[in-house]
Amino acid sequence: MENEMPANSERSISLIAIRPILDLSKEVVENDNLAAFQFHVLRPILKLQHDFFLWLAETKLIVTHPDWKFYSDQRKRELISSWVSKDLNIKKLIEGSIISLMTIEELRFYQLNEKEIQKRLKAFVIERLRLAL
Repeated sequence: MENEMPANSERSISLIAIRPILDLSKEVVENDNLAAFQFHVLRPILKLQHDFFLWLAETKLIVTHPDWKFYSDQRKRELISSWVSKDLNIKKLIEGSIISLMTIEELRFYQLNEKEIQKRLKAFVIERLRLAL
């Protein structure tokens, strides 16, 4: 295709360069494409976006629940899960903040496996927020 961006474009090189390097080599199952994508693409992007997710939760979720610090861990988990799963604006904002940092090649893989990757992303974001808040 004429409008297709090459895999080694300046954008792709820049996006990969800003991702944190994680020592996940022990955990990667190379013959499982989804697991490899999760460890080589999703987890570095999630780590990079961690402060953004915290800011988002602090400005959108905790503000609407002024007694947050007094809630039980179970109640916090329920609120975080509901917020990430059911608030369409937040869901799309989180999704956009992740996929915007993918290369074109990674986006192609994401599109082919969107349902499973979305399920993993939701679980990762919920767990990161639960541990951090």
